[in-house]
Amino acid sequence: MTSLRLTFITNFIPHYRVETFRLLAQRYQTRFVLFSDGREKNWLQENGTASGHFQYTYLKGFRFGGVRIAPGLIPIAWLDNSDVTVKCLNGKFALPVVALACMARRHPFIIWTGDWSVLDTRLSRLFAKLNNAVCRHADAVVTYGEHVSRYLIANGVPSENIITSQHAVTNAFYSRPVSLQEVEELRSSLQIPDDARIVLSVGRLVEIKGLQYLIRGFAEAATARNLILVLVGTGPEREQIEALAKELKIAERVRFAGYMSPYDTVRYYAAATVFVIASVTSHGWKESWGLVVNEAFNQGVPVIATNAVGAADGGLVRDGENGFIVPERDAHAIAAAVSRVVDDQALRGKLSANARSRIATWGQEQMVDAFSAAIERVTQKRRGV
Repeated sequence: MTSLRLTFITNFIPHYRVETFRLLAQRYQTRFVLFSDGREKNWLQENGTASGHFQYTYLKGFRFGGVRIAPGLIPIAWLDNSDVTVKCLNGKFALPVVALACMARRHPFIIWTGDWSVLDTRLSRLFAKLNNAVCRHADAVVTYGEHVSRYLIANGVPSENIITSQHAVTNAFYSRPVSLQEVEELRSSLQIPDDARIVLSVGRLVEIKGLQYLIRGFAEAATARNLILVLVGTGPEREQIEALAKELKIAERVRFAGYMSPYDTVRYYAAATVFVIASVTSHGWKESWGLVVNEAFNQGVPVIATNAVGAADGGLVRDGENGFIVPERDAHAIAAAVSRVVDDQALRGKLSANARSRIATWGQEQMVDAFSAAIERVTQKRRGV
């Protein structure tokens, strides 16, 4: 561990960031300041908020007009005596408080962001301008991937200030061996015949996930194939999805598994023939990344992703190499890609092997390396090196 002191400010600790933060805390004297209670609308409440073996503080606060207000963040931002502050590009209260304090004090700060699109509303466009201004004034910006870096450069952020990261999960967790017995028990619990191929989707059942296009694409692919679609997740779109499946006469081929803990999802990936993430641009907003892609790759599952998925546009999914990238809102393209993977065993084997090799070099260590590169750049800049 170096003597450099780091203050890392974000909303809360999701389960997939515990290892990231642990590794950061190993490299630097780090304290994590958390301003939310984990009740964001895009977060599954069943997952809760996590903790870890590092220094962190959850600030008390309240919600006003949907915005989380944590008054204790104000003195922290203005009196912070760390060498560098890292702020995730979130929090309509937290972001301006921290950014303004850092700029006023000439305190080094780094922004971490996955934004590569803007909600199509006046308020969102206004906040996007403010966010881009913060990124332009930051000493460095760490991005989720190539897609975010391109977006920032197009919005005036100097390319020399941008560090492109590898958005990652804990590979050792998701690559754990899954026994044949576990897979057989899963199939039995969902009443899936032994000879049926599983098309898998994991995520919230909400509009942005493009599930109507997945259902229509699956129906087309399943016409001449023995396929079962398994949907892991919960959400308000379930009734519409069930109704569409009945309309397309494939209800008996769709299984709703409901909520599964991160640990339990691993056996679903192990049982799947192909994974589909059919996310769409919704009111101008796109999927920042889609960590389910990383999770699926860890079990060697080929992924079909739309071009509205950050992991596809950001470089993890490579079309024809470890999966397929299809246009968003295109059920026929989904059907064609699913059919190719299911029908061609040699292709499926190649995609699977490439998925495993790709994700093996796309882990938490590489992700934290990007933060280290940004921190080194900022500290050198401040020293005039």
